[in-house]
Amino acid sequence: MKTKVITGKIIWQDIEMGFWGIIDKNGKEYLPMNLPAHLEKNGLEVKLEIEEMEDAMTMIMWGIPVRVVNVC
Repeated sequence: MKTKVITGKIIWQDIEMGFWGIIDKNGKEYLPMNLPAHLEKNGLEVKLEIEEMEDAMTMIMWGIPVRVVNVC
C-alpha cells in the first residue's frame, strides 16, 4: 500500500462511544486505527506517515480509516 505524510491535529470526538481522530491542515478527517497512546492528546499538532485502509470495517462513520506507519 502507498503511504503519505500528513500534518494535522489530534482531536477527541465525543460521538457514539467516543474516538480519536485527526484533522489535517486542509480539513480532511482521518480515523486512526492504531493511534499510539502517547499521541492521545486533544489538540496535539502532529506530522504522521499514514496508510489508508481501504478494506477496513468500522462502526464509526467519520473520517477515512488509516494506519499510522510512522510519527515524523
